[in-house]
Amino acid sequence: MSMGQRLAEGILNWTRVFYDNKPLVVQFLFYPPALLGSFDVWYLMNMGGCLIGAYCVYAIVRDVFSEARGFSHNVGHYAGLYGGVFALYLFSASPLYPHHINTLPVCMSLAAAVLTKRYVARSDASPKGMLLLACFCASLAIGIRPYFIPFVGLIPLWVSITTQLDDESGGINYRSTARLFLVWNTCAGLFLLCVNVLPYVVAGEFNSFITGLEMTRQKVTPSGLKWVLFILTNIYKEMGPLSTLLFYSWMVFVALFLAGLAKRFYNRAVAFDLLILTIIAPFSILAMTFAKNFWDHYAQFFLPFIGIGAVSLFVLIHDKRYLRFLFRYKAIAVVPALFFIYPATTELRTEIRRHYMMPTVSNLSALLDKHNLEKSDFLAPYNQYVHVKFNQHRHGFPNISLSVDATAKAMTSKMFSKINVPAKFRIPRNSLEYCQMLDSSGPKLLVFFKDTTFIGYRMPSTHLAYCNLRNYDRYDLSDKARLPSDIAYYFIRR
Repeated sequence: MSMGQRLAEGILNWTRVFYDNKPLVVQFLFYPPALLGSFDVWYLMNMGGCLIGAYCVYAIVRDVFSEARGFSHNVGHYAGLYGGVFALYLFSASPLYPHHINTLPVCMSLAAAVLTKRYVARSDASPKGMLLLACFCASLAIGIRPYFIPFVGLIPLWVSITTQLDDESGGINYRSTARLFLVWNTCAGLFLLCVNVLPYVVAGEFNSFITGLEMTRQKVTPSGLKWVLFILTNIYKEMGPLSTLLFYSWMVFVALFLAGLAKRFYNRAVAFDLLILTIIAPFSILAMTFAKNFWDHYAQFFLPFIGIGAVSLFVLIHDKRYLRFLFRYKAIAVVPALFFIYPATTELRTEIRRHYMMPTVSNLSALLDKHNLEKSDFLAPYNQYVHVKFNQHRHGFPNISLSVDATAKAMTSKMFSKINVPAKFRIPRNSLEYCQMLDSSGPKLLVFFKDTTFIGYRMPSTHLAYCNLRNYDRYDLSDKARLPSDIAYYFIRR
């Protein structure tokens, strides 16, 4: 939201302050909710993207198990329904839904795949606009999260080859496949450049764009194998028993597929589709994140592919007597959405509002009024929401995730100590540099809220205790006896 607010002021990302997101696609996405001043707008945008993603999973799975490939109508239709419902459930059950942006690149990449399949299937009758829309969706996915580059880049190859495998009368036309691959990726690349680079060129800030890219290319987070495995095996358990079942069903299917035991899928087209959707797509994304950095919320990248893998396992064993009912009654595939999706969403929003958002605004306003300060005269290092709510800058200090990384004493040596920070961005690499920056150019009020949970992170109010701000000449510690209920302590600049 803060990036959208800066765009409303005519400020492009990376021109004044560094945000650890790719430049303009994300900033443009947050412009409408920032302009309207409502988080609900973003929630609706995100949930709309998830609905599109769920439909795309339905369409893809239905085509994989279609009648033309030897499956019954019920199997293809109900498998698609299961895939869509599973994807929607996993999206809604994840700890960061509906506000986090990670679901959108997944959904946009799936939309690009569906549109490309429709374009190729209709051949000469397909409107060129369908191909351009597919490329635009692909550019959005990459612009939000570049980790999708391998999967998105393979979409034209996958679609072209699987379409030709369905036509058993001939082989693969490598020339037409290569042509589609080049045209498709060229269009997606042009869209990507137009959205992300051209505004900087027009604004005369191209050097800022290059500097921001240099910063994002650096490794700021350790991604050891143990850490990645721990995240992937635990976050789905936290999402509930159904998520755990789907996750391990996907793993079982992948094991059976790689071992050659999934004999039902020996049809070349089906096997190639499932190879892409259940193995190559998720593991290529995992490889990209592992090579750069891996945050726990990146587990959202794999949700629809997990749903597809689980459905594939069910199709593999669906003719067992005790499982045939799964593909006979539509309600069995649809009703779970009503029981799981809506409660998961409403519970999350209730928790966000109750534990994080509402009390801080009124209490901070009262604190500013008490000391006769303007709304712009404060910094909450670990609370981004109040800055967004007041539509105020952070005085050049990094956003909440970078603040936590820089000031968490135990992680300093691993995260930021070896980062070369360009002079344009004032990003402290450890708690000492953060405190020195506060001492030299901090605002009039520093406010630290009590420990609270937001978007899956525990925000300790004690990180900056390492600063020992009381030992500096610039700040005085507040009287704790008169603090509002949700504020741990605050400092007033002398």
